[in-house]
Amino acid sequence: MAFVGIDETGEYNLGAANIRFDQAQSGDFTHPEGDGITHYDGVGGQSAHNYPGVNFGGTAETLLQVGTLLTAHSVRAAINLLPPVITYIQGGLVNVANKAKTQTTCYIDSVTVACEIGGLVTITYNWVALEEADSTVAAAAGASNVAVYSWHRGDITMGGLNYQCERWEVTYSNNLTPVWSLDAGTPDEERWVEEYTPSMPEVTVSADFRADVPIDLTADEPAPFRFISSCTNGTSTLAITDAAGQGFYPTTRPLPLTGGGDSVVYNVTGELEHDDTCTLAAGNLFDIA
Repeated sequence: MAFVGIDETGEYNLGAANIRFDQAQSGDFTHPEGDGITHYDGVGGQSAHNYPGVNFGGTAETLLQVGTLLTAHSVRAAINLLPPVITYIQGGLVNVANKAKTQTTCYIDSVTVACEIGGLVTITYNWVALEEADSTVAAAAGASNVAVYSWHRGDITMGGLNYQCERWEVTYSNNLTPVWSLDAGTPDEERWVEEYTPSMPEVTVSADFRADVPIDLTADEPAPFRFISSCTNGTSTLAITDAAGQGFYPTTRPLPLTGGGDSVVYNVTGELEHDDTCTLAAGNLFDIA
């Protein structure tokens, strides 16, 4: 029997009732590492193979409605801590035996918030997990009825000024590292990841503008720029700001050459210092109120 997207669900659990992802557009449950195979070809045509350690994870591209995972579970509280744990994430076919996946002890590894002219604010979550099992989702969690965030209900400033922004995205990466060991494992789980450790967090921004943004990448020490985005759904406001930190250090700002009547668009990218205060504590970088 064939199935379609309306037969599926994607949801998470923070210790109580299951919560549906904000309106999910796509996603998957996968193995970030461990599905590859290494072949050892020897003298005389002999060959052997081996599989590496496996860890679990997934992706969900959503339309922003509530943003609980963005504001409360994506950003770590201290430089040496993991982000807040998600009890489990599950998804797949609804009310079909063993045609869903449940991944337990999950952490957001990276999150990207983005918007462009004519679109809606999207949030793409990438997570990792310690365990995975086939499961049956008897019934989907209720969908949120909170309004989405549209492109024309916001503002983008660089250094406090508007430059006719056409597209932007901000990515927060926890850079979690999976850990395996040679210690004895459980049968059928011997290759499974044992834990995750935090690496230095990274925050990057990429934005396109119709007006040229004054950035000098040839300076002895290129000056950081302030990037502030706000957008409302009529009830709540998403704010992305580096105001609590040092600003974004520019990394690229090419001069475009454009044919015919096509628009000249300037792309600017930058990244925060890895220990910037905006990379720590919920609300410093992403806030919904």
